[in-house]
Amino acid sequence: MLRRRLSPLLAAAAIGVLAGCGSSDGRTHTAPVKGKITYKGEALHVGSIMFVPEAGGKTAVANISKDGEYVLGSYEDDDGAILGKHRIMIIALTAPGGTGLPEDFIKAKGGAEAQVSVIPEKFSDDKTSKLVAEVKDGENTIDIVLSEKSGEVKQN
Repeated sequence: MLRRRLSPLLAAAAIGVLAGCGSSDGRTHTAPVKGKITYKGEALHVGSIMFVPEAGGKTAVANISKDGEYVLGSYEDDDGAILGKHRIMIIALTAPGGTGLPEDFIKAKGGAEAQVSVIPEKFSDDKTSKLVAEVKDGENTIDIVLSEKSGEVKQN
């Protein structure tokens, strides 16, 4: 008799726990993330940014706009990043002597082999960038300030 009462309770508890683990389509819950990236006091106007979850899971990515702004997406454009701590990497390439704008690539000869980083290369690897942010439920504004030697993450 006791066994019959516990089974429905255990099933209900298991469903409640599993409901918090993700959505019905297998996606982990995300929260909106946007921000601005500056390098040496100026907007970084080229490249892409990636948030790599420290606990594992889907990496969020975004292209950096001409004004240095980005909006992350994990499963779709602009759907944000999964909750938790993330290591950040930023890749910003241009043609040698270029500014990172698309016209630099048109003028350059040699294609991808001729690309050089606009920012210090340590920022292009999530293990060496030392940039870490925590994505929380709700709106997240995460600005990143880069210099030749270091980077700073500013969260609102």
